Amino acid sequence: MSSSTMVIIGGDAAGMSAASKIRRECPDTHVIVFEKGEHISYSACGMPYWIGGVVDSDRRLLVLTVDAARKRRGIDVRTHHEVVAIDPVRREVTVRQLGDGTSFQQPYDLLLIATGASPARPPIPGLDLPGVFTLRSLSHAQQIYHFLESRQPRRAVIIGGGYIGLEMAEAFRDRELEVTVVEMLPQILPNFDPEMVEEVAAHVQQQGVTIHTGTRVTAIQQDNPGLAVVTEEAGTLPADLVLVATGVRPNGELARQAGLRMGQTGAIWVDDHMRTSDEHIYAAGDCVEHYHLVLEENAWIPLATSANKGGRVAGENMAGGDARFPGILGTAVVKVFDYTVAVTGVTEQAARASGKFGEQGEWVGSAVITDDGQGRLLAGRGAPEGQAGLRPAGWSGVGWATGRQGRGQQAHRHRGHGHHRAHDRGRRGHAGSLLCAALFPPVRPGADLRQRRAQGCGPLKPAGWLPIEGPRGVTPRWQRGG
Repeated sequence: MSSSTMVIIGGDAAGMSAASKIRRECPDTHVIVFEKGEHISYSACGMPYWIGGVVDSDRRLLVLTVDAARKRRGIDVRTHHEVVAIDPVRREVTVRQLGDGTSFQQPYDLLLIATGASPARPPIPGLDLPGVFTLRSLSHAQQIYHFLESRQPRRAVIIGGGYIGLEMAEAFRDRELEVTVVEMLPQILPNFDPEMVEEVAAHVQQQGVTIHTGTRVTAIQQDNPGLAVVTEEAGTLPADLVLVATGVRPNGELARQAGLRMGQTGAIWVDDHMRTSDEHIYAAGDCVEHYHLVLEENAWIPLATSANKGGRVAGENMAGGDARFPGILGTAVVKVFDYTVAVTGVTEQAARASGKFGEQGEWVGSAVITDDGQGRLLAGRGAPEGQAGLRPAGWSGVGWATGRQGRGQQAHRHRGHGHHRAHDRGRRGHAGSLLCAALFPPVRPGADLRQRRAQGCGPLKPAGWLPIEGPRGVTPRWQRGG
């Protein structure tokens, strides 16, 4: 491996994790990273908080600069270089230099595809109008930020009520914009069961955000001096800025054109070593699908954690190792104003839709997780303000716990006129930390919950937490183990 050339397509989470791992394991290997954008290795999750003023500079979002990658890690990073074709037979890629448009061929011994995902573009006329944005890359965030600074818009319409849409709704409210969220599905946060979303949706509206669910956008039109978002159900909504946040799609076209095996989700198929159907080509990040440990089938859930882990596994194996990526649970956490919402495993809706768990599906129950002031968690009933609700999803027919959903609110928050200043955010850690502690992975398929009870382990016992005696009439509380 000492004289090998490793080529990596894509310089964000998975690509740079792999590149760094290869260089650590094989310092003499030539690692080339082709990135068509300007930036590498940045915190995409932090972009809404920079736009909203919580993070004071976009430089704080940069995990690794191009200069540091080259000088400190010895990685040959080439930005503004787009790989346009892969030739698996000759083991080379065709690269276009975006600066002057010239192209060249780069041979490789091993190749990693880490092309990520792109914003979904629904068939809506007007997506290319000035003032209409998507948010996927740091360059997108910079465009939105500079538009806000230079144009001082008053009204924002967000198309899509998922993670990005709601995080950006908060960011725009932080800047005192009037915000409207339009969601085509019956609820915001469609990845959660309705019972977990109702209270959050009410809270979002209390912060001054107008929500239209079950509403389809048919066009975006120029309406000097601003824009008009035309909907079927809610009429025409005036806007100075429109954010399209309708999800993402895997960038798998390069792999498809190269004849690599694609998954049923449209993402790239990989084995547990992150190897594609070509033994000399690996793939990782948001462009690949992973084995879902609860559904027991491949799924495409693009999240930063699996991208970083998959990149490290791919890098180790490209360097001659034997690492495995066992699979995913789809764990995700999102902050929505004063709430933190989280999910792991599958929801009740997803379990029913999968048809994998028999006909007797039902959710096991719900509890409110509170802090007793001594660093311990107490599980009870009801949902007072400032406490965290936990909704396990179970399947009684087979005795499996298939997933968890959690919702927690920060108590004693003071917001003025539906918005708040950025420096208020320093008091916001409690509910999120509490909820993350309460949210634990599902029981593995095949685990018998009755047997767990007989052994003195509650059916909702998370790994690493020990049940201790709780007050009468209250379900067990959990104290962290060693």
